This record gives sequence, C-alpha cells and structure tokens, in this order.
Amino acid sequence: MIPSKFGLMKNLRYLNLSNAGFVGQIPIDEIALVTKLATLDLSISSTLQHSLKLEKPNIGVPMQNLTEIAELYLDGVMISATGKEWSHALSTLQKLQVLSLSSCNLSGLMDSSLSKLKSLSVIKLNLNNISSPVPESLANLSNLTTLQLSNCALTNVFPKGIFQMQKLKILDVSYNQDLNGSLPNFPQEGYLQTLNLSNTNFSGQLPGTISNLKQLAIVDLSSCQFNATLPVSLLRLSHLVHLDLPFNNFTGHLPSLNTSNKLKYLSLFQNALTGPITSTHWEKLLNLISNNLGDNSFSGKVPPTLFTIPSLRELILSHNGFYDTLDEFPNVSFSNLQSVDLSNNKLQGPKVDIRELVLSLLDFPSALFVYEQQGETKYRSLRRKCR
Repeated sequence: MIPSKFGLMKNLRYLNLSNAGFVGQIPIDEIALVTKLATLDLSISSTLQHSLKLEKPNIGVPMQNLTEIAELYLDGVMISATGKEWSHALSTLQKLQVLSLSSCNLSGLMDSSLSKLKSLSVIKLNLNNISSPVPESLANLSNLTTLQLSNCALTNVFPKGIFQMQKLKILDVSYNQDLNGSLPNFPQEGYLQTLNLSNTNFSGQLPGTISNLKQLAIVDLSSCQFNATLPVSLLRLSHLVHLDLPFNNFTGHLPSLNTSNKLKYLSLFQNALTGPITSTHWEKLLNLISNNLGDNSFSGKVPPTLFTIPSLRELILSHNGFYDTLDEFPNVSFSNLQSVDLSNNKLQGPKVDIRELVLSLLDFPSALFVYEQQGETKYRSLRRKCR
C-alpha cells in the first residue's frame, strides 16, 4: 500500500508514484492534507491497471482540498464514483490544467461542471464507460489543447463547437460507435494536428475548409459514414503524415496530394472513388511508406511512378478497374518494397508474363507480389537474386 505518511510532507509540490508497484486503497485522505501539491501522478500501466483503488473514500470530497493541483494523473486506478460525483469533485480545482483518468472504470454522465475549469488544457478519459453525450459546454474551455475520449461508449451528437476551438491540437473520439456528428467549417488558422474519429457514426462530407488546419498531421476517419467527394483543398495540407479514410463512401476522383510531401501512410481502402490515378499524384510523395487504394473503382493505367517511390513498402491497388498494359518500370527501386497487390484488375503484361517482368528486376529484397493469371490470383515471393 501507499504509505500514509505522505500527508506529513506539508510543503510537497510534486508527487510521482506512477508504476511504483503499490497496490490497494490510495490514502487519499492523507494525500489531500498536502495542500500545496501541484502535480499528483499515481498512474498505472495497462499490465498493472486497477491494482490501486479509490473506493472508500473515493475521488470525491478529499480531492477538493487540493486547491493548488495543476496536473492530475490517475490512469489505470479503479475509481468508484458516478459521473456526477467525479465531475463535481474535480470542478472545484480551479488551477487544474491536466486531467488524465484513462481506464479508471468511470461510468455515468459526463457532467457539464467540468467546463468550470477554465485552466484545463488536457483532458484524457479514454477507455471508460461514460455512456453519455459530450457536453457542449466543453467548447467553452478556451485553453483546451487535447481532448481524448476514445472508447468511452459516448452517445448522441458530438458538439460542432469543439471542432472550432482555436487552441485545440489533438481530438480523439475514436471507437464510440454510437457517437454521431458531422464536420463543420473549420476556423481560420486552426491549430488542430490530430483528428481521430475512426469507428464512430460520423457522416457527411469532408469540408473544404479542412485546409485551414495548416498544422494537421494525422487524419483518421476510418470506418465512418462519410461521403461525397474529397476536397481539392487537401493539397494544401503540407504537414500531413497519416491520411486514413478507409471504409467510407467517398466518391469522385482522387485529388493530388503532391504538396503533402511528408505523407507516409495513405489508405482509401473500400470507398467508391473513380477515375485514373496519374503520375502527377505521386511524383513528390518521396516519404510514402504505405499506399492502399484497394477496393475502389479506379481505372486506367497504373502509373510507373508508383513503383519508383524510394520509401514505399506496401502498395495495394486490388479490386479496382485498372486495365491496359502494365508498363516496364523506369528507374525502379525495390529497396524497401515488401508487398504489392494488383489482384482483381484487368491488367496485362508488356509481351512477357508478369512474373518474368518482376523477376527480371534487380536489387529488391524479399517481398510479396500479388497478380492475376488467367483469372486466378497468384502469389510470388520476391527474393534477391544471387550474382
């Protein structure tokens, strides 16, 4: 157990016992006597979670004495309190800037009283059973930079005002299947860097004003209900690293992402995108590692430049309408390529069997090449030739 003598350290301002190996009830009555405490970290990693408890007493009345607390980390601690209890207890901590209570077994309504904490910059409540709507009043937290509510069983419609918060950098509400919503017009000079709405019931279109988020690096909208065309303004996102849009209903042509020259991971798998993908789509994406365009309705020729991206490890173009001759690949480099899937298209080899074409190329490591021959999907391991 955590020693109760910490309560005698009246001048203590920083207490970090994270992953220290303690078990049992946290002596919160004693810790609450350390009224100068500014940082309290009792968090536990996933392998030891819930070995510490806040049950009798819980997070309620004792916590209200810590009026100087600025950072509170209780991730993995078993907390016995309803939504109103823990929200109200914390709402008195006016200097609180960081609230991290992931995987604490919290349940019940997320109370709007949290919006009283005007200094809050970070809220992390992932992996709890909150089972309630997100209060619209959270949009009034003008200093909020991080809001993480992943896997919380959130319901109803997500407040649009939160997307428009000027200082917000990280927004993650993924894996809340009953959470609905749509994206509003984003404000000028927004600071959002990470937008993760994956595995929710968000729908509608991706607004052209997404280009206002000039610092945006990670976009994960996978397994949602988004539709309509992808905005041309995506090309203005020069800091984009991850663009994950699989399992949606996006339509129309793929806009160029050439100015997103930091892009490493692109997935548009299982949408309804159409049209050709030309060489100009890829010529400046030199950092691309994974490119998954499978299960769409793309057509035309496969541009040879796709095979010349030096960092590319995975290329998936399966289940599309690509046709015509698969040309020889000029200046090809397979130094990193590990997987190529062209199955279920209408391709032909350039007067030679596709296997012979690939095996004739030098300087590639072990990789998997997937192709079609006489209507049958074939797999071949590509191994470096001995010289």
